[in-house]
Amino acid sequence: SKLSSVINLKLLDEIPQRSEDVLNGLISEYNNAAIKDKNKLASSTLGFVIERLDIVGKDLASIESKMQQYKSNQGAVDIGSQGQLFLESVNVNDRKLADVTMQIAVLDQVENYVRSKDNTGGMVPSTVGVNDPMLTDLLNKLYEAELDYDKLKTTTGENNPLALSKSEQINKIKPSILESIRNQKKNLEASKVNLYSTNNRYSSMLNSIPKMERDLLEISREQNIKSGIYN
Repeated sequence: SKLSSVINLKLLDEIPQRSEDVLNGLISEYNNAAIKDKNKLASSTLGFVIERLDIVGKDLASIESKMQQYKSNQGAVDIGSQGQLFLESVNVNDRKLADVTMQIAVLDQVENYVRSKDNTGGMVPSTVGVNDPMLTDLLNKLYEAELDYDKLKTTTGENNPLALSKSEQINKIKPSILESIRNQKKNLEASKVNLYSTNNRYSSMLNSIPKMERDLLEISREQNIKSGIYN
């Protein structure tokens, strides 16, 4: 059974040691292939995180420099109590907005992967930040099915019934993934609209704060958003 965790391997040979060496070699290759597959998935996640860290890190450094320059030029040192209240109120909302935006970016990446591919295996994009076990499970099934298809196509040819069956399985999984992404993005976009609406209400509070403090608050807010995403 494919679900079994145990397999018995036997090989008859005139030289017992040779049989043992062949079986040990087979097991070693199997383990190496399993490790390679896991490394591919881990590499996909790591690549996504490193790319995002690089982009956000540069933005954060730029904002920190902007803050330092503004304080130096304007002689602004501190934010008043009214400004602190504004920052506390808006930071929570901004963190939610940043989280939603990042989830949409991840879903876009996954959607592009599914739409642009044929049935060959490749690097599955990371779903880091998206809390949907069903989507992760579907992507894993797609990845495994594509690997199986690659192997069958190589060994039996793409017109072999087994290869055609696996190709059909892949074509059934893809619409399910796209439907899941579509539903999630719809909900996330609705949340984004609500969060922007809340931010607009907070922004109106800025009109009652002096200009220098308002400028400093806007830079601080931008810094807090990028810092939250980076963390």
